[in-house]
Amino acid sequence: MIDPQILVKAIQTVKPALSRYSPPILLGIRLHQNSRLTFEATDQTLWLRTSIEHQGEDYDVVVPDGIAERLFKDTGGYVSIRYGSFPRNRFEHKPEELTGLIVKSSTGTQPLVGMDATEFPDWPACKEPKTITVDRQTLTKALNKVLPAASSDESRFNLDTVFFDGPQQALVASDGHRLMKQTADWLPSDVALLLPKKAVAGLVKAFEKSLGKKGDTEVEIRFTKRHMFFEWSNCQAAIKIKDGAYPDYQHRVMDHAEAAKSEPILYDRAELLHALRLVKIMTSSRNKSIGLSHDCGTTEFTSVHPDLGTARHRIDTQDWETRIPFYIDVDYMMQAVRKADKIVSVCFPTESGAPLFVGDELIMPMRK
Repeated sequence: MIDPQILVKAIQTVKPALSRYSPPILLGIRLHQNSRLTFEATDQTLWLRTSIEHQGEDYDVVVPDGIAERLFKDTGGYVSIRYGSFPRNRFEHKPEELTGLIVKSSTGTQPLVGMDATEFPDWPACKEPKTITVDRQTLTKALNKVLPAASSDESRFNLDTVFFDGPQQALVASDGHRLMKQTADWLPSDVALLLPKKAVAGLVKAFEKSLGKKGDTEVEIRFTKRHMFFEWSNCQAAIKIKDGAYPDYQHRVMDHAEAAKSEPILYDRAELLHALRLVKIMTSSRNKSIGLSHDCGTTEFTSVHPDLGTARHRIDTQDWETRIPFYIDVDYMMQAVRKADKIVSVCFPTESGAPLFVGDELIMPMRK
């Protein structure tokens, strides 16, 4: 007998790897019973797997994730699961029968139609990998910070990825308008690889949904030429490495940005978000640009709508140095401010065309 909530949690852990536009075999979750009950899903870029303790007859079947999750959620009390066959139609007992899982609980017995898992893709091979260990919370926090900066457009030249930059010991993501870099001192110096944004986002969801053991906070990471593997608690993940090279962000962007940034101005995060929300009202759906200027201890935020007029808001600071006026995408700045601490550090550029630093995030300027 199994607690249905554990089954739901296992399904939610592997669900981020489900494919939405692939053959039917990849649209469901593989349940494999062999001394333990294993849940597995893949879109052939991201693989996710978790297992729970369960004794029973061996079986290997692929079931629809949505139907399975709803069935276990609505089940009262503990359940038993076995593989079996049942009529195609409960009213017309035709000779053809369907196969799948039979779920029995205190509220009754429910069939869960499945497909044979023979054609389900094999788990990627992991031969002679390089292995490291990192704190799961540290890794999750770093990935959550860089992911929003990665492009969602798969046609962009490798900008739809997170760059694991071993030589710089950093995680990097950029969509061409902003760039986020997070320190990763656990990353080996000879590793330089690209992981697709969608797959990394699925991995983060699996971290958050997984059935973790108390005190088990580490992730074991393995690197091969084609895949990057993650293992924690009773869960495993594999992500296919994307071919290609990442743009030379360090020399083309970071070096110039570091040389052209001013001393930081400190703002209260709530006050800064309030100012940005006010001026955002006067931006349009086609132009999210707002102006920033700083003089005599006051930062002014402005936006102009061609039909509605102009919005202005000022924040007083302790910095009296004049800064170069700057135009920026208000949505990008708001996202960066939300990820910052209660006190936000903002570094204006000292020359035209250089980026703005909001905390750890670098945002490129826009035209007026």
